[in-house]
Amino acid sequence: MLFRSEITPGAGINILYGENAQGKTNVLEALSLLATTRSLRASRESELIFQGKETALVNAEVEREMRGEVELEVSVFQTDKKSVSVNGGKRARVVDILGQFNAVFFGSIDLSIVTGEPADRRHYLNVEISQISPRYVYDLGHYKRVLAHRNRLLKELRDRPRPPQDLGLDIWNEQLITHGAPLIEKRLFYLSRLAPLAAKVHRELTEGRESLEIRYLPSLRLPEPPKAQDSAP
Repeated sequence: MLFRSEITPGAGINILYGENAQGKTNVLEALSLLATTRSLRASRESELIFQGKETALVNAEVEREMRGEVELEVSVFQTDKKSVSVNGGKRARVVDILGQFNAVFFGSIDLSIVTGEPADRRHYLNVEISQISPRYVYDLGHYKRVLAHRNRLLKELRDRPRPPQDLGLDIWNEQLITHGAPLIEKRLFYLSRLAPLAAKVHRELTEGRESLEIRYLPSLRLPEPPKAQDSAP
């Protein structure tokens, strides 16, 4: 038996409402898969597959103001592997679908952006910026791999002390800078654009009684962020 649901949103704001366990969150999960290739809540994407089935599939025809219509499809398998296609053509990499459809989700779990650890805020930035910058996705993936390798070497150095140069640590430090610097640069630029918009909305919501300031404060000293009118790096 095939479980299938089709939704055609209307113009303007769409509100989903109904009883519990009717599939409202499933719609949000589907949108998240199309925009980010990730689930909103599940630790493994295979948890989105209906019990007893082998795959889950999300397909959407998206009308975009700037780039016209596009058809997107994401398939999730029990092995947690995914495949994506754009306009009927299968893409070699899952990340190739990023930027085709942009979405921002905010719910109670996202309060950790304010109340949680710095890692929660970095995760939020990573998800949002990845949708608009393929280069950011590339650098982020390489940065994580380099960081994991470097941390293993540091652990090895702690357990079996010897000259750092024997581990090639300098090479991994250079790679960390190569892929980490563009991440910081893009985050600065993104927040320089987001900050005035968020401040404006916050003033409207509080009728001018409160002001909101958003700043990026990494652990190292940086030059002034680019102005909002500057072009993207």
